[in-house]
Amino acid sequence: MTNCKKHINLTKISLSVWLVLLLLIAYGCGEKKSPPPKALASVDGTILTDTYLDKIKTAYSFSDSDKKKIVNGWIEGEVFLREAEEEGALESGTFDVLVRESKSEIAKALLLKKFFDSVDENVSNDEIESYYKNHNGEFILTEDVYLLDAARSDDFTALLNFRQNAVSAGWQKAANDNPKINVVSGLKIKPEKVGAGDFRNLLLSIDKGRVSPVVKKNGRTFIVFKINKILRKGSTSTLEDVRDDIIERIKLQKKIISYEKYKEKLFSKHKIEIYGDLNE
Repeated sequence: MTNCKKHINLTKISLSVWLVLLLLIAYGCGEKKSPPPKALASVDGTILTDTYLDKIKTAYSFSDSDKKKIVNGWIEGEVFLREAEEEGALESGTFDVLVRESKSEIAKALLLKKFFDSVDENVSNDEIESYYKNHNGEFILTEDVYLLDAARSDDFTALLNFRQNAVSAGWQKAANDNPKINVVSGLKIKPEKVGAGDFRNLLLSIDKGRVSPVVKKNGRTFIVFKINKILRKGSTSTLEDVRDDIIERIKLQKKIISYEKYKEKLFSKHKIEIYGDLNE
């Protein structure tokens, strides 16, 4: 009877071991292994792989279409590095200083990017209205400003078709039907800053709301436009006319204030000492 029990216990142990082995095998077979890095280029044995290329693209926000530019830039950098090593340029005190300062600046830039990404840039209507009220004098015009919609292209015929569509079906319809035409809304033009030519003459003579003829603006670029509003010199821009400008100003203010507080917080964490009078 005793031998029988031992046999049963051994069988259970063996089955447990086999189950564990089967699970390990199944897990191993199901695990997806990353393919080995693919070599893209090399300089004197130092290899640029597709894995490192992806890291470069991420660090510098490059796209897949920049692959050739990245590879060529890497090759150029490696060649100059080899030459600098051979000529002893890397052994100079200047090199050490530049590396140390560059490292600090890069670290600062990366940290600040992470910090500014976390800053709340939402701007409320109350903030916009308050800024406009408190800085009203900054929005008094010192020259005429024309607010217009414009369409630009190097293709005269395409722009002529756009104009015909805009006249018959409306500006927005023409913009929707011609995605290859560069259409800009809310463009601010100061006639005094526009050089003499057909565009300036037309700008000063055409009626508000009318679609202009196609004229050459500069070089090979043609333009057709529609004046929506004219703000005269000495008048104060309305809140709606400067809303986008105010939003950008408030965002910048928030970033500056947040940065100063962040810098103060960081400085308080570290022991900083200055020896002697720096003005001497």
